[in-house]
Amino acid sequence: MRGLNLAIVALALGLLGAITFTLCMLWDLALPAYAMTRVWELVLPGFRGISLASFALGLVESFLYGVYAGVVFGPIYNWLSRRLEASLATGGMKTCLNGSRRTGSGSSSRWASAGLSCGAARAAGWADTGIGATRRPGQRSSTAATTTSPR
Repeated sequence: MRGLNLAIVALALGLLGAITFTLCMLWDLALPAYAMTRVWELVLPGFRGISLASFALGLVESFLYGVYAGVVFGPIYNWLSRRLEASLATGGMKTCLNGSRRTGSGSSSRWASAGLSCGAARAAGWADTGIGATRRPGQRSSTAATTTSPR
């Protein structure tokens, strides 16, 4: 799976920030009793009340805050997506049983909750069927990729 395009995410969040700021300014003009001007003055450096110069500055700053959020969010999402997708694609136990290097504790939560580590699963003769370890010791596997049976 391809990850998120960082430029598109950053621009989309930048536009979201700018559009949200514009709508809030329109709200402030329409309903001054419920104005959010004080909040914008605290959040946006240089923003001072409702004026054309202040609006332009706030619009640019809101856009840049959105771009910043996209630049931070995109790589985090892509990293988590790759990490979790790889784990789900292997059934959580496949990398453990075929001897591939795996980061973390070396056992999926399903096997850890049953009290099995990768080493214990291999020693007990669990097979790697391509979806995850599904064979119990003493059962026959439907694929050729099995570990040795317990004696």
